Amino acid sequence: MIRSKTPAEGLLRPIGEWYVAYTCFGAAILTFMAYEYMFLSKSLSYFSTAVFSFIGIVYFTEGNSLANYQRNIRRLRYYEISPSNVAFNPSYVALGRGFRWLPIHTQRLRDTFKSHNKEYVVDGSLYTAVRHFCIQNQYTPFLKHLVSFLEKDSPLNPFRPLPDIGGNPAIHGIEPKEKDFLWRYDERVGHTGIFGQSRVGKTRAAELIISSDIRAGAKKLRSNINDGNVVIVIDPKGDGELLRRCVIECIEAGRLDDFYMFHLGFPEYSCDYNPVADYQKITEVAGRSTNQVAGEGNSAAFKEFAWRFANICSQAMEAVGEEVSYETLSHYISNPEDVTERYLDKILHVEDPDWRQTVNEIAAEIDDRAASFKDRTKYVIAMIHFSKDLLSARSDNILRHLVGMLEYNKSYYDKIVASFLPFLDKMTTGKASRLLNPSIKPTPGKKRLRWRDVISRRGVVYIGLDALTDPVVAVAVASAALSDLISVSGEIYKTGSNFDEPTFKKHKSKLNKKWQGNVPILLHLDEFNELITGDEIIQLLNKAGGAGLIAQVYSQTLKDIEAKIGSSAKAAQIIGNLQNLIMMRVAEESTAELLVSKLPMVEIESNTGVSGTKDSGDLFSGQTDNQDRLTTKEDHMLRASDIMALPKGQAFFLKNGGEVWKVRFPMFAKDRLKLPVEVEAMAKEMKSKYHTSDGWAERL
Repeated sequence: MIRSKTPAEGLLRPIGEWYVAYTCFGAAILTFMAYEYMFLSKSLSYFSTAVFSFIGIVYFTEGNSLANYQRNIRRLRYYEISPSNVAFNPSYVALGRGFRWLPIHTQRLRDTFKSHNKEYVVDGSLYTAVRHFCIQNQYTPFLKHLVSFLEKDSPLNPFRPLPDIGGNPAIHGIEPKEKDFLWRYDERVGHTGIFGQSRVGKTRAAELIISSDIRAGAKKLRSNINDGNVVIVIDPKGDGELLRRCVIECIEAGRLDDFYMFHLGFPEYSCDYNPVADYQKITEVAGRSTNQVAGEGNSAAFKEFAWRFANICSQAMEAVGEEVSYETLSHYISNPEDVTERYLDKILHVEDPDWRQTVNEIAAEIDDRAASFKDRTKYVIAMIHFSKDLLSARSDNILRHLVGMLEYNKSYYDKIVASFLPFLDKMTTGKASRLLNPSIKPTPGKKRLRWRDVISRRGVVYIGLDALTDPVVAVAVASAALSDLISVSGEIYKTGSNFDEPTFKKHKSKLNKKWQGNVPILLHLDEFNELITGDEIIQLLNKAGGAGLIAQVYSQTLKDIEAKIGSSAKAAQIIGNLQNLIMMRVAEESTAELLVSKLPMVEIESNTGVSGTKDSGDLFSGQTDNQDRLTTKEDHMLRASDIMALPKGQAFFLKNGGEVWKVRFPMFAKDRLKLPVEVEAMAKEMKSKYHTSDGWAERL
C-alpha cells in the first residue's frame, strides 16, 4: 500500500514497514490492556485497538511481501510434481509455473544490478564462510555430523545450500506471484523451437511436453472430446530417461498397445522399419536412398548417377511387385542384370514364357571378344540384344532404362556407383540390418513401423538412432524417416486421414460435433541440428502443418543449425517457421539475440540524488538543496546476458507474436509405476552409455 503510491517501487531497501507494524501492535496491546492509564473509555479503547491492529496488519503484510520478494531473488523454492499428477487436456499443456514478463519486471531486474543493492542480491559473508567450511570439511571425520546438519535442505537450516541450478535466481524471483502456465493447443500450430545449451534441462522440458501430449490422446478422452493424436519422438543420442518417460506415460494413458519403439542400438527389442518401402511417388525412394551420398564438387555427378540407378531399380521392383529395401537396392545396383531378368520375366511370362531359351540362343552366337570388351557375361549381352529387339516392337521406359544400365562397361559402371555402394553396405550389415530390411528376414510377431498404421492407431512412436555408435546409419535413417513422414503428410494434406481404421471411422460418426481437420501429429525432434540432413526438414516445417503436423524442435544454438545445413538463408527459413520460441540458458550470444531482437524497447526509471549548497556571503545564513530526480531511459526488454544467465530448468517463452512469459519447469518425482523388465534393462543400459551428442554428425 505504501510502495504503490510512490513513482518507483523501491523493493530493495530495509523493511521499514515492520517497525511501523510492531509499533502499531504494541499500541493496540496498550490501548486494550491499559486504557485506564491512557484516560480512554472502554469503547474508545476497543476502537483504538481495532484501528491500530488494522494498520499493523496492513504494514506487516506489506513488510512480509517485501521480505518474500527479497528472499526470492536469492533462492527459489524447489518445484517438483508427481508424474501421476501431470495435467492432461487436449486443449493445453501445463508447462510449469511462471508469469508474463512486462516492463515492470525489466525495471526490477535492472535494479538488482545497481551497486547499492548488492547486499540484497549477493550472499552474505557469514553464509559464504559456512558454505566454504562445509566444502572443505565434508570428509573430516570429527566434523561430519556438523557438516551433515549444515547440508540439510531444511527451513530450520539458515545455511542450507542453494539448489544446484546455477544462473541468476533474481530473473524469476522478481515476481513472487507466479501461477500455472497453460500453453494452449491453438498456440502450438506454428511449430516451436526450444533452445538451450547442454545440461540445462531441454530434454526434461521435452519430457514434460511429451507426457502431456501422450496423456491428452488417451483413449478414454476420445469418446467425447477429440479424435486422439499421434506423438512421435526422435532421439539421436539415446536418452534412457526419455524412453522411460514415453513408456510410463503410455501405460498411464492406456496407449501401450499402440506404442512403437524403434531403436538401432537394441534390435532385439525394437520394431521393424523399412524407411524406403512407403512412398507417394516412386522417385522418393531414390531421393531417400542417396541423401547421404556426398554431392559437393566433383562428387555431384556421381550422386546424380546413383540417384538415376536407384530410381531405375525402384521402378522395376515396383513393377514386379517386390518391396523396395536397402537390401534389394544394394543387390540390384550391384547386379542390374538380375532385376532386368526379373522384369523381363514379369512382362513376358504370358506372351513368351520361353524367352530365356531365346536369350540362350543369342548368347551362343556372341563372340568372346565382345563379352570381354563389355566385361559382361555372354548371357547378359544376349539379354541386352533381346531387350532391344523387344523395345523396337513396344514402348517400355523401365526396360529401356534397365538396358541403359547394362550397356555400361562393367568396370566403368562399378566406378560410377562406387560412392553409393559403401553407404548401402552400411545399411545392410550389422545388427541394424534386420530392422531396416524386414521384407528380407521378417520376424514373426514383431511390430512393423509404418506411418499410415501409426496415424490410424493414434500411436506413440519413439525412434532412438544410437548416433554415437554409428552416425552414418543414424543420419540416413533420420533423413529417410522424415522424408517418409513428409510423404504421408502430403497425402493427408490432399485427401485427409482417409486411411483410418474402421473403429476410428465408426467413432467419428458418433461424435456430438462433427470432427473437422486432420489428426494432430505432434513431432518432437531432440538435438534438432543433428537431424538436419537436407532440404526435407524445410519442407516439413513449411508445408506439413496443413496436414496437422506440429513440430517441437530442440537445439543448442542457432549457429549449429546454420553449420549443419550449410546456408544462413536456409537456416533463416527454418527459424522463420518457428512461431513459438522457448529460450533456456544458451552460451552463444546470437542465439539469445534471436529472442531479444523480437522484443520492444521499454523505459527504465532511475533515481538520481542531487544535493548542493549556496553561500550568500552572510556568516549566519546559507542555503542547501537536496533533490531526488526520477529519470527514464530506453533499454531492451531483455538483454542477451539475461538469457545467458538463466538457471537450469527455466526459460523465456515467446508466443503470440510478442507475448513473453518467464517459465520454470518442474522436476518429476519418483514414478509409482514399474516398467516392463526389458524396457527397464534398456533404459539402464542407455543411461550407462549416455553422453551428450554434441557434434556427433561432425564425425561423418
